[in-house]
Amino acid sequence: MSSLKDVTDSVERLEATEASCGVTLNALSAFQNSDNVFVQGDLHLVEGTHLKSDIELQVVVYDENQRVIGKGNVEVCKDNFYVYSSFQAHVRTPKRRAKRIRIHVRSA
Repeated sequence: MSSLKDVTDSVERLEATEASCGVTLNALSAFQNSDNVFVQGDLHLVEGTHLKSDIELQVVVYDENQRVIGKGNVEVCKDNFYVYSSFQAHVRTPKRRAKRIRIHVRSA
């Protein structure tokens, strides 16, 4: 496995999608090797202790020409969620460098 490069500066949150689900993303980091991007962080409720519905985090990776080069999803089940949860998304990006990484949240 090749060494990991920190690409956290490439991560963009879509805060409007977080607000619509009543959550916020914190402690985000992203790393890339020659074939993969790994994004991890914490998902926190804005208020309360339980999610109102299941949600999905979608991670989309773009190259330097703004083309989508990979996509990954993380599903968070309301029944297993209490106040916050950590997550990790894995996106395959064979031999392509990530220029931008967008994370958005939606109801599942």
